[in-house]
Amino acid sequence: MAKKTYRGSVWRHWDLHVHTPDSYENQFTGSSYEDKWSTYLEALSELENVSVLGITDYFTLTGYEKVAAAAEAGRLPQIDLILPNVELRLDVSTDSDRHVNIHVIASPDIVSELPSLLFRNLEFQWDSDPYTCQYDDLVRLGRRFSGNGTLEERAAFNLGARQFKVSHGDLRSAFQKSHRLRQNALIAVPNRSGDGNSGIRDSSSRGLRLEIYRLADVILSSNPSDREHFLGRGDAWSVERAEADYRCLKPCIFGSDAHDLESIASPANDRR
Repeated sequence: MAKKTYRGSVWRHWDLHVHTPDSYENQFTGSSYEDKWSTYLEALSELENVSVLGITDYFTLTGYEKVAAAAEAGRLPQIDLILPNVELRLDVSTDSDRHVNIHVIASPDIVSELPSLLFRNLEFQWDSDPYTCQYDDLVRLGRRFSGNGTLEERAAFNLGARQFKVSHGDLRSAFQKSHRLRQNALIAVPNRSGDGNSGIRDSSSRGLRLEIYRLADVILSSNPSDREHFLGRGDAWSVERAEADYRCLKPCIFGSDAHDLESIASPANDRR
């Protein structure tokens, strides 16, 4: 009988914040849209020691669906799990005059249901007309906003997504209404000052800032002091105080926020 060998624990990296060529802000290389995607998927296939990817795009699942299809076809055998990460913009500005980002990281099991459970329940009004966060409505908003009813579909979607802003109340309501969404998705809020929740610094907006923290399940941050803070640690801080302010303790997670090939699975300061 062959002797058993034991490996012990193995660290596998997770990067839950990787953008795709379908993100309206990206610097992926390629001579065409199709070439960008070919190069991008090749880069994913060459990743080593990465177990889980969160495929991220603004207001859409199209990039995730392409990566998931590539994995289904056997092109990413080294990746154990691929999650959709939908990045949204709240209708709240930071002191840097940028809108607060917020993410919904979902189980692949409910991808086909997200349009009805989430996107349909997020609404934005422009020029007195309502638009939901569904793909067709974002295309319609982009064409209406541009004044060009025949604007190419991808360009119209990108323009519509740039204009669309989400109410944190609508996002909370979508999760409150759906047990299935609550059980299969996490809300994550960045804590950086530029376009994260800590950027809301006006004392008169402290209640709003706390409400957004309370809405989140996890905090997107690599800052060690943030980790200690949201876990209720520190001399001037406590679990009781953190739970009073945020309703519960919040773990911090971090990803590369890759918008180019070189950044994928390479987070800032190598903080994993």
